[in-house]
Amino acid sequence: GDWNNPLNEITGRSLVNYFDPGFLDGSKWRELYNAIGEYLTGNTLYKQQDLNATVNGNLFELPAGPVNAAFGAEYRHMSIDDRPPPASWGLTGAGETKGSDHVTEVFVEVGVPILKGLPGVESLNIDLSGREFKYGSVGSSANVWKYGLNWQPIPTFRIRGTIGTSYRAPA
Repeated sequence: GDWNNPLNEITGRSLVNYFDPGFLDGSKWRELYNAIGEYLTGNTLYKQQDLNATVNGNLFELPAGPVNAAFGAEYRHMSIDDRPPPASWGLTGAGETKGSDHVTEVFVEVGVPILKGLPGVESLNIDLSGREFKYGSVGSSANVWKYGLNWQPIPTFRIRGTIGTSYRAPA
């Protein structure tokens, strides 16, 4: 490019060749910062309080081993107050982000051994889990689930697969 471009006179900054090997390997980072950078400091305060309870253990025994389970509940409260530096106001789409939310969840996870110690089946297990939750901001309940299969045909080889859903509350 033309490094003597009239744009230099308008912006008061020199143009930068971003493909300069010194910029690419980081050895000229101070020069790059001086050409295009500006040090700004904002403030972000994020708080999260958690309360949870979990019970787990073996439910009963099957021929291939114990059926294990976990049950639990959790409550989380989150808040954020993100204030970008005043010098950046109007220059980016970022403004102050402030708010809070809470979520209540319950979950269950179960591991079931199906087969064990057979030819071609060192072990075969199924894992099932589900979670129900309610966010204060969304105001409605949702749930997610996951099913998994874990097959170990020989001691040194394992095949696993899972399918499930997920959920992310609006920010």
